[in-house]
Amino acid sequence: MNSRRAVSPASWLTLTAAVVLLAVSNGRWHIPVAAWLAPALLLRFVLAERTRVALAMAWTGQVAAYCVAWWGIIPAPGAWYWVAAAGYATLYLIPIALQRQAWSWRPGCRRTLVLPLAWVSVEWFVATVVPYGSWTWLGYTQSENLPLLQLTAVTGLAGVSFVVVWWASVANELWEQRHEGWARLRRGWPYFALLFAVLAFGQVRLAVVIEQPPTLRVAALTPSRLLTRDLSELLAQSGSGEVPAPGMAAIELASARLSDDLLARSREEAAAGAAVVVWAEHAARVTPSGQRELIGRAAEIAVAHSSVLVLGIGLWDPDGEPRFDNRLVVVGAAGTVVAEYSKARPIVGRESAIIGPGGSPPALFDVGAARVAIAICHDLDFTELIRQVGRAGAELLLAPSSDWEAITPLHAEMAAIRSIENGCALVRPCSTGLSLATDALGRTIARRLDAADGGSAMIAHVPIGRRSVLYPWLGEAFALASLLVLGLAQVSSAARRARAGQPTG
Repeated sequence: MNSRRAVSPASWLTLTAAVVLLAVSNGRWHIPVAAWLAPALLLRFVLAERTRVALAMAWTGQVAAYCVAWWGIIPAPGAWYWVAAAGYATLYLIPIALQRQAWSWRPGCRRTLVLPLAWVSVEWFVATVVPYGSWTWLGYTQSENLPLLQLTAVTGLAGVSFVVVWWASVANELWEQRHEGWARLRRGWPYFALLFAVLAFGQVRLAVVIEQPPTLRVAALTPSRLLTRDLSELLAQSGSGEVPAPGMAAIELASARLSDDLLARSREEAAAGAAVVVWAEHAARVTPSGQRELIGRAAEIAVAHSSVLVLGIGLWDPDGEPRFDNRLVVVGAAGTVVAEYSKARPIVGRESAIIGPGGSPPALFDVGAARVAIAICHDLDFTELIRQVGRAGAELLLAPSSDWEAITPLHAEMAAIRSIENGCALVRPCSTGLSLATDALGRTIARRLDAADGGSAMIAHVPIGRRSVLYPWLGEAFALASLLVLGLAQVSSAARRARAGQPTG
């Protein structure tokens, strides 16, 4: 190969197509099929050109694509957004670079495994080190492919990412051996066999009918946007200093109006037969004295209608440290508080600056014979936290949330995968986003976009009964095994090159 030749027109076209598809393969505008095609095209470009030039151009294109894909999603202010996007782009170029290095190995299945092994290793590293948890994991892009997603019950989302990304290196292997005609397909048989087995497993899991489980009627409420806006404006005006008496009176009045509306709508749903009424994240905004009154009034509703109320509360304590608490309070049918939970993983940035982490595992309580767990919004992006729900045997996970336009419906679809991984149903009331209810296999029971100024109500008849899963106990064993195998392969390759007198770098 001429080391000084210019990049060919075909390679320019391949790189351009790869960058365009990368921009819509994950993040804000994700298209499921693009997640399969983009890595394959990017790898094709890198394999066809000089290594250093190709990787530099691929990195530039990937940074541009990631800046588009995650616009409005990564909550980093100003220039930090571009730094974060470039950081993600750099990390996810490592698997491409390692696959390029391994392409000198003998053609066959063995060398194609470097890319998926490296990819899930990087995803594990990202979730472990970066404060946004599992955001950017490629498996999330397959949220509509339920047969494929059943694999998460065993491997977690790493298995789905592995299957999707492995196709990129297999496709390039088949392309480079195209002179063999149809005979080259034998080089890809391990991948096709795995893909068939995974999809067959998923189809069987979805098709198996267990005894009709009992259902629980759950009403998921979001707060009035108009009342929330009025209160938020007053709280913003209060700043961080002492609030004068007239300002405090206005805040308490706006808070009372919001609470009154939520309680009135909760009473209606409980009277209509809801066994559980659950509010969206920080639906009510109250002071400590207002919280006591709110819980007392919720207890009256719970006792009168034998319902359980899960109150999403933003607790504002002007004299406290921190001044805000994002919490859930569960009022049982007997009128007593049966569980409390504070958000364990505040979003790093604006939220983490004003509230502290809850620091507790998801809380558990019973509704009749059903074991129910609670967590809040961003908590569900951290798989190690939510695996505790599966290990505890919960049959239903309630996840009050609050989103914004750029992450709707992506964030709801991400949360739905936690139900498959942990073998439990999910109900996720979400203000300014998509409320969603799924069964333990990730199938949608109900969904509703919160677009009403007066708040919305999603009613779901949720089947209660667990599905068998291994992931809560195995955890990220698949990703860690991938990292181990990748390391051993790299050491083995370096040793062979050293014995052959070739450079190891």
